[in-house]
Amino acid sequence: MKLAIITTAVAISSTVIAAWVLAAALRHSVFFYTADGYMSPRTAVRVGLMKDEEASFSGGLAFRKTGGSGYDYREEMATAFIDRTGHTDIDLLAECKRLGDCELRK
Repeated sequence: MKLAIITTAVAISSTVIAAWVLAAALRHSVFFYTADGYMSPRTAVRVGLMKDEEASFSGGLAFRKTGGSGYDYREEMATAFIDRTGHTDIDLLAECKRLGDCELRK
């Protein structure tokens, strides 16, 4: 009886963890798929969205305009599945045009 309870608890826990990881990966992927643009780590540092010491470990930032004002952005790296989406009122499209090293999708 105890073995059945332990086996069931492990199976349920494993399923919940797998679902959480899948949901985080999907949320992250959808953000990057719907982003208005992408900026390199160097550009993100110059704009002030990333610290210089973080740039060497980052894949850059994806960003999209919000319904109100400003932009939401996410870092492209493994911890992005854990880190929350950031928000800034800096005009990232204008900064990308000014600084370069960005990929605008829309």
